[in-house]
Amino acid sequence: MKNIITLLLLISSFSVFSQIEVSPMVGYFFGGRSQFYEGDIKIQDNIDYGIHLAFEMGAYSGAELSYTTSPSEAEWHPNFNYSEEYPARGFDLNTHLFLLGGYKGMELANDQIIGFVNFKGGAILYHPGEGNIADVWRFLISAGGGIKFFINDRIGIRLQANMYMPLYFGGAGIYCGIGSGGSNCGASLSGTAVIFQGDITGGLVFKLGY
Repeated sequence: MKNIITLLLLISSFSVFSQIEVSPMVGYFFGGRSQFYEGDIKIQDNIDYGIHLAFEMGAYSGAELSYTTSPSEAEWHPNFNYSEEYPARGFDLNTHLFLLGGYKGMELANDQIIGFVNFKGGAILYHPGEGNIADVWRFLISAGGGIKFFINDRIGIRLQANMYMPLYFGGAGIYCGIGSGGSNCGASLSGTAVIFQGDITGGLVFKLGY
């Protein structure tokens, strides 16, 4: 986490002549469920936290870079015909979201309360806590919106909600090793699927630049 924050702050240093908003955030992550022919996987809801960097390019609009992570657990439930080949199990699962996109805001009250919406794309990493289950990367799109309350010209509070849609969540990677043999990394699940996730977060806003 420290390395990611350092990298994002270094990136922001290249835009010293722009208005930059740095927003550390924390909130509640909705893990979601995905169904396959062989069964379904449920990612437990849990806390999430991260950082958003907003680069203002116009009146309350611009580009935004964000990183969010959620340490959680996942549960695999096989369908009846696959209970022996792919037995039920649970495992730790850390979710990492890397996103870049744009945002558009609107003044709601005297430049102190700003409403905004955003749309971003990027990648999501599912990192299991067990060595016999491989990492899975997927393309990710997100949409969200919220409100910023500014206490003064430099500091404010940010509240927002986001919807995440990782595309083509499936395949052998995340299930490598879940079979009764313990090392059946060659086994694969037949289907691909989409899982819907989201979060509700809050945090501070620090304005940098001019």
